[in-house]
Amino acid sequence: MRLHSYELTTRGLPGQKGRKAWHFTLSPARPPLEWAVAIPTESVNQYGPDAPALDQDQARWMMEFSRSLQCCAPGGWRSHSKHVWNRLVKTLEAASNSPSVKDQARCADLWAAPRRSGRRDKNGRFRFHEESLATHAQRREARAKDLARENCAVALDPKSPEPLIERSRRRFVAHWDLRGALDDANAAIKVGRASDRTWAYRGSLYSQSAPKKALSDLRKAVALNPKMHQYSLGKVAWRLGRHEEALAAFDADALARRDLFVASERALLLVDMGELDRALEALRAVRRKDPAYPYAAVKLAGLLTFQANRPGAAVTMLSKFIAATEDPAWTALYHRGVAQRRRSKYTEALADFDLALTQEPSASRIQGERGLCHAALGNLEEASTALDAYFELGVDWPFGERIRARVVEGGEPQDVARAIRDILKF
Repeated sequence: MRLHSYELTTRGLPGQKGRKAWHFTLSPARPPLEWAVAIPTESVNQYGPDAPALDQDQARWMMEFSRSLQCCAPGGWRSHSKHVWNRLVKTLEAASNSPSVKDQARCADLWAAPRRSGRRDKNGRFRFHEESLATHAQRREARAKDLARENCAVALDPKSPEPLIERSRRRFVAHWDLRGALDDANAAIKVGRASDRTWAYRGSLYSQSAPKKALSDLRKAVALNPKMHQYSLGKVAWRLGRHEEALAAFDADALARRDLFVASERALLLVDMGELDRALEALRAVRRKDPAYPYAAVKLAGLLTFQANRPGAAVTMLSKFIAATEDPAWTALYHRGVAQRRRSKYTEALADFDLALTQEPSASRIQGERGLCHAALGNLEEASTALDAYFELGVDWPFGERIRARVVEGGEPQDVARAIRDILKF
């Protein structure tokens, strides 16, 4: 069986420096599909003389997954990463037999029914198996009926943009048919005077693969309704490196809606612009407006811990936030634990991670941090147990078995901690 390996680059999340690449090993054989994700590298290459070229859709799906794994930015781990993982595995399974992804029905069927099951092989990798064909058939039939209803609505009123937009949404969300969704959105713009919502919707579709076109559509939407769509415009402009335009859009959105989330995102944009002091002050301003707002608290903690290299200040701020909150979010506990670990306060960090784990047992990053702290304290058996849980939660890294072996065999705690840190990329 021949394996094809790829490395794809992503821009990285706000707050990260440089570009990251993720290494994918894709086997064309099935069932089952075997593939692995390795640690980021700084080079971007395609390996193997016979490796098939990845088309735009495959590359975009892989990039979406890789972005979901890049979790060292302020705010930490993205909880949807396992969901994206499941989607990507099923989609690539279809793509391995159809390099051009022309089999849209099968890809859409797998995309809409992401479920992972399987066991590890001797190398520690998961082996993936398909769900029952009956379940797939039922879901495919239900989606076909929904799309048929949308087709009838369009046929009854072909000159109205609303049915076309609804069918476009159905095609994109339920069938992952981006081309069909764009065709309907274009038709909706042609049949009548496009509203700001229509331009914004097509811009959201273009943002999946053509951000420059998305920026043009979102500018038209904002021109028609300056109080709406500013945040979407800012996100696309940020993605294209138009920082000043993105900052102006975020400012306009925050002024119109007084949204604390947008104000927090604005702070991360300032980090990307190299304005760390302004970013810290912006997040402190959000905290003053609503001390109980968890998003701003964890973002501020992330900036203090990673960008400003002031984990002590992060611990102080988060301790006040946790004490003043009746039921603090697990992310606050997690970030305080990370800050404590950065200060080499491993016992205090473990206490926070254990408490966070009671709230979010499926958060693999908590287990990874626990393994790192136990290894640094010399608790090799506990570190091994935490690593087992880390990998069982679905983050499949190729070097897991080797790391576990080093822990169990009694390697030096510093070496084990260094190895775990390299894998977790903290």
